[in-house]
Amino acid sequence: MLLRHCITPAAAGSFFVCALSGVALFFHFQPSFFRQAHEWAGLVFVAAALAHIINHRQGIVFYAKRITSASLMAALILGFVVFAVVTSSASGSNPKAVLQVLSQAPIKTLAPSFGTSPQQAVLRLKAKGIEAGADQTVGDIARKAQASPLDVLTILATTPAP
Repeated sequence: MLLRHCITPAAAGSFFVCALSGVALFFHFQPSFFRQAHEWAGLVFVAAALAHIINHRQGIVFYAKRITSASLMAALILGFVVFAVVTSSASGSNPKAVLQVLSQAPIKTLAPSFGTSPQQAVLRLKAKGIEAGADQTVGDIARKAQASPLDVLTILATTPAP
């Protein structure tokens, strides 16, 4: 019985964290922070949802027998599968691989790609509180700043020269 009283709050709380962190990730707001919260809350939500399904299997079977409910569930599942197939890396693009390569490049090599000199690129990072040198790689700078390489590259791409 205690388990039953814990499932709803666990599902509701993890849903709230997933929803909030999902919106933050969608708008690229502090992704290094929200990604972990989103992933862990998602796991808790899945566990709570499975426990909910087990506890309420009779009601779920009842709803699944209704044509409206079954159609909605089927449409949602089909929509997810189509979305997953369409947005998969089947096209050959792999942003993670590109980011990994860029992370290994030093600032002095990447700076011209951002329309700036290595010295200006270092100043852009310093203006955002990130210590860097022109000979350092994006990955090294990110690790020392406790940021993601994408955060460092985004600063280089979007921050005007000081």
